[in-house]
Amino acid sequence: MLPKADQTEANLTSIFRQRAIKAFFWLALTVNLLVATHHLGMGNLAGHEFRQTQTALSILFIQRDDDFSLAYPTPLFGPPWSIPMEFPLYQWTVAGVSNLTSWTIPFGARFVSLACFYLTLPAIYLLLRRWRLSLGSSRLCLALILLTPVYVFYARTVLIESMALMASIWFLWLFDRMCRHPNLGWTVTAALAGGIAILVKVTTFIPWCAAAAIIGLCWSWREWKIGGIRALSKTVGWGVLVASVPGCSILGWLHFTDAIKALSPGGSNLVSSALSGVNFGGWQDRVGGESLNSLAREMSKGTLPWWTLLLVIAGGMFTFRQAGKKSMILVLWFGATLMLFPVLYHRHDYYFYAVAVLPVCALGVILDQWLHHRIMKWVSVVGLTGILISQAASYHRNYWPYQNLVSNGGTGLNNFMKDMLPLNSAIVVMGQDWAPVVPYYTQRRGIMIRQDVENSNEKLVMHLANLEETEVSALVVTVPQERNPDAINLITQSLGLESDPSVTHSNSDVYLAKSLRSPTLIRLAENMDYSGVEIIGVPDAPPPPPVAEPIIADGSIQAVTSLQAQLQFFPIVPAPYQYRCMFGLGASHHNGSTVLGAHPDSDMWIRLPAGASTVSYQIGMDSGSYNAVDDSDGVIFTVRGIDSTGQEFELAQHLLDPAHIPEHQSGGEFVIDLPTDLSEVILSTRSRQNYNFDWAYWQSVEIR
Repeated sequence: MLPKADQTEANLTSIFRQRAIKAFFWLALTVNLLVATHHLGMGNLAGHEFRQTQTALSILFIQRDDDFSLAYPTPLFGPPWSIPMEFPLYQWTVAGVSNLTSWTIPFGARFVSLACFYLTLPAIYLLLRRWRLSLGSSRLCLALILLTPVYVFYARTVLIESMALMASIWFLWLFDRMCRHPNLGWTVTAALAGGIAILVKVTTFIPWCAAAAIIGLCWSWREWKIGGIRALSKTVGWGVLVASVPGCSILGWLHFTDAIKALSPGGSNLVSSALSGVNFGGWQDRVGGESLNSLAREMSKGTLPWWTLLLVIAGGMFTFRQAGKKSMILVLWFGATLMLFPVLYHRHDYYFYAVAVLPVCALGVILDQWLHHRIMKWVSVVGLTGILISQAASYHRNYWPYQNLVSNGGTGLNNFMKDMLPLNSAIVVMGQDWAPVVPYYTQRRGIMIRQDVENSNEKLVMHLANLEETEVSALVVTVPQERNPDAINLITQSLGLESDPSVTHSNSDVYLAKSLRSPTLIRLAENMDYSGVEIIGVPDAPPPPPVAEPIIADGSIQAVTSLQAQLQFFPIVPAPYQYRCMFGLGASHHNGSTVLGAHPDSDMWIRLPAGASTVSYQIGMDSGSYNAVDDSDGVIFTVRGIDSTGQEFELAQHLLDPAHIPEHQSGGEFVIDLPTDLSEVILSTRSRQNYNFDWAYWQSVEIR
């Protein structure tokens, strides 16, 4: 027992320490509020703008279309304008709040995100106290969380992270409560929280669900030791009931969303099976030096300096037993999550939002224990000061420039398109992957042409065919010198856009719809207040809508006009320079794709571009040719070449007889190598005996 004087001194020291920690907590909360609410109403969504604008775009069209359906709009790939990823609880909440308050989407979304963050803190506090941490230690952990960069910046962004973490941590506390007091009330609330958490963001939920599973196993063991099999079965039953809700919810949601995504040409690459590699990565992503360096860099940027983990581990191993054990558990929990999703964490610093609580609380536990030590308390104060300075410097360097940017978002080009293009029109974007930046800032539906689509004529034609009923006002091509000119030509020809750009800005060119070019450029010339936007050419009077000359079907050789090349023969790249037909030629739609109908007899002559080495094509026959009363007896497709001497010879021949050979109903796809001395290629269709229902077509013809 301490002498009375020493005991008094210890009590005073303890009181001072508690008051200092309490003051530090309120200071941290004040700093967090001041910094997080700075420029809360700015329209700029910088800071992983790709992800923020994706969320904001869905909110925009939920609000605009009053579409609160499960297949909520994310207009990026054309009809049906939906590629649901996460369950839209956050998006619905923001849209509802904005509708009720007339707030802008950025302000409303940041308000919801911050509210979710602050509602998370009580759950963290309850868990810390449940873990037998002292009041002072719990307050210190909360203060450190409030000052952690990832929780200052990303808690005020247009992202689902705050809501996902709030639901996940409350689920963990509710599950623990249910284990200690198993009844229907706690079970239902825990199950609902778990269902919400996993649907809002499954990768955030998983580490907290894993903790719940461990808690459940521990309680099951305890119940079995005390009450035997009957008590064990009761505990397990309640646990299974809780787990079934999140499990069934996510399985049902993935099944539903995959079916919706498959309806869109661009959405098929975003189904859950295609994303598993990105989510979980490979072995090299976990142990490779580059990946580990990236993980350390991203962690240091938004969470804690990497060396603090060494401090925590050293403190846990060599100082205080109980505190050390708890801090080590938190660090291992954190590290296991990073190893489970290595790609996500070393590419996106905002993913640390889901688990930054763990190393921060581990540090808080160690620092609080050191504060109780006569000597180590000064190490704690110095270490805490160094960490806070490091975090402040990181925030100022990595996040403050985004937050301090006074801008409503977008560029002069985006503002120009927002102001001058029809509101209900769509914009095709090439060269920006599927980043929704242009669609969101222009407040228009977007059709994002990913590089794999740009470089595949078949995929591109499929995309364009899906836009048959869509009004497209412009094509935006980013870094035009690196883009595929054939793809640009196909897009402009198929969608009725100008063949040359009308407007340029920085590293982007804009191809306007033919009907919009002149009036839009006239308006732009009268108001050039759009930073960096330059007009290419001189606006003139609006031309009449283009009408191609009729195809002459009398068996004579006819020259292909430029309009015919653009509007009738665009499924063939390059377009023929002359043709001959008996019953007509021209572009049409077949099973959602654009084809070139070529009823026999027909011939099309194509000049080979320099260096041409292959011709790829698909052939087929319309279903009406083999489902009629008097079916077709088949069509012969022929590819012929003409060399430099004018000699003509056959390269390939195919027979399609779908009425009598069912395998032919799906057509065929071919690639032919071209001799080096060819100058032209002729595509021909011929009837076998009669011409009845010989509805033949060529598709995706491309000479490379």
